[in-house]
Amino acid sequence: MRIDVTIATKNNEETIEQCVRNIKKYIPYNRIILIDDSTDDTAKIAKRLGAEVIHFSAKLGPTRVKQAEVSDTEWIASIDSDVFVYPNWWKVMSGYIADDVGIIRSFMEGSIKKVIPSYDAFMKWWTEKTFLRGKITTTMGNNLVRRNILLDCGTKLANIHAGEDTIIGKHVIDMGYKCAVSKVITALHYHKDPISHTKMAFYRGGESYVISKGKLAGLINIFVSLIGISKNWIEYSFYSKTVDLELCRFLLSLFIEMIKGGISKIKEM
Repeated sequence: MRIDVTIATKNNEETIEQCVRNIKKYIPYNRIILIDDSTDDTAKIAKRLGAEVIHFSAKLGPTRVKQAEVSDTEWIASIDSDVFVYPNWWKVMSGYIADDVGIIRSFMEGSIKKVIPSYDAFMKWWTEKTFLRGKITTTMGNNLVRRNILLDCGTKLANIHAGEDTIIGKHVIDMGYKCAVSKVITALHYHKDPISHTKMAFYRGGESYVISKGKLAGLINIFVSLIGISKNWIEYSFYSKTVDLELCRFLLSLFIEMIKGGISKIKEM
């Protein structure tokens, strides 16, 4: 079985070579396709390595749908350009392919572990907690997904720039499929500056709340998220038997980035 591997890229010249090389080594690919919105040498590097490049400028939601539109295989891999898959990737992921499964994800380790180990431990705990509680836990940066499911998400993802993985996961369930999750680590989520990248992701999340829900509802949702963040930190403190103030400060800084993102998007409207 061979699959199309799709990569959403925007100015990732520092990581795209390792990303593509690992895919070529460890995934039985049919085609490797970049959906690219770069102004640097990302596309040039990928083409040199044999990948196809399709230039497409849009929010992340429509980009995910585009990944399915340009693919041909029933199952496609969605690998982000800053993700380096490990040798066990295909063995672990393909082991979950079944008629009743719509999307498959596995755990990644992150570069932030070397900078803020408490946050890495917190995220590992949070992911396992949601997994054990049977909640939808998926990520579009390291997964296998049925092509028809992404195609069917078009209208739901039309105005989304963050949190698209949750929307896709819910759509999988709505279509009568399961979300399969393996706790085996199959990839590295690499960033030269993981703190800035994490803050950027939350900033984008704030933008997405406003884009998808409107000005007032978007801001309300952002502030409601602070309740969830606070509850998780308290629960994690009991779990780890520590009161980690460094982690608390970092989580608060991420929430502030969400506010900044939301306000920035409101000003544009």
